Amino acid sequence: MDRTHTTTHTSFTLPSPAAATFDFIAPNQIRITIPANSTRKTKSHWHSPDQENCLLLHTEKGELLFGYFKEPRTGADVLGPGNFKFKPGYWTYWSRIPNSKKRGEIVVLFVVKDEGLYRNVCSVILDAEKFPYLRTTPLWLRGVFAALKLRPTARKSLAEWMLYIQLQVIYRKHGYWEYHGGINTLRWWQWTHPFDVGRHPAWTVRLQFRSQRFFSKAVQGAYYWVGRSLFGMKGDYPQYNPRFGQGYLLSEAWSPK
Repeated sequence: MDRTHTTTHTSFTLPSPAAATFDFIAPNQIRITIPANSTRKTKSHWHSPDQENCLLLHTEKGELLFGYFKEPRTGADVLGPGNFKFKPGYWTYWSRIPNSKKRGEIVVLFVVKDEGLYRNVCSVILDAEKFPYLRTTPLWLRGVFAALKLRPTARKSLAEWMLYIQLQVIYRKHGYWEYHGGINTLRWWQWTHPFDVGRHPAWTVRLQFRSQRFFSKAVQGAYYWVGRSLFGMKGDYPQYNPRFGQGYLLSEAWSPK
């Protein structure tokens, strides 16, 4: 079985619980629609300097909590309709406002340098059910999935784990580094200096942020090696990358069956 060719698709509807529709309306412009009951959010992440991808987030409908932080500055803005320009080198995240009484639909326009990352992510999520049958999936791993047919819960857990690793492989390839922990030097300082409430040296902040970047690269680097070496995964698939043509792309949609 081959991967679904999505080179001409302009719309991807991702399933629940993190439901969302990604509409590629123009080169490197994505309109993301998040239903009211969706748990969709963008986890804290940063980009490699030579692969800085996010340019602008424009909220067309609803409100978002947008966070950005870089040593030693931190901040968060609540976005209504309006724009937020991304800052190179910053950790960023955005999500629905926690515990907000407004649970309506959210629509944002996302401007990026390279839409390939997001097309690959959407495509592998929608192709996840195919993974146990793909030609590129190692024979031994296809055998494991076949053996688990009578254990649907275990089979589902394995498929979810494979999808998680595949996403980390794509992120690593595109210089998109998710938060994977770090050394909490601020808490360590508070434990060892209980009377210095609210005070900490600047080096503790720098060390914490640098450790977070180190952990991101180490963890995703390990997933990248495992995914490519053991599970036949790639960080970028020609079947998923856009094929530009007249009228941008042929208008096709893809959603879970």
